[in-house]
Amino acid sequence: MKKGIENTLRNMKECGCREDIIREYEKLMDSLHGDEAVAMLQTYYKQLQEQIEKEYKAVDCVDYLIYEIEKSET
Repeated sequence: MKKGIENTLRNMKECGCREDIIREYEKLMDSLHGDEAVAMLQTYYKQLQEQIEKEYKAVDCVDYLIYEIEKSET
């Protein structure tokens, strides 16, 4: 395996990529389908972004609830 791919796999693990994503990336790179590997990572990135947006909305709602409770107590 090329050193660059090894580094990328290690970085993917360090940043918390799911194991199935890592294995799929490795499989695509081993079969010289780099464009597909990048497309797969871009899709995964978009999924993470959507998840973050949902979590941010939940945090925002809890923050508002805290504000409302504190406001009603004063």
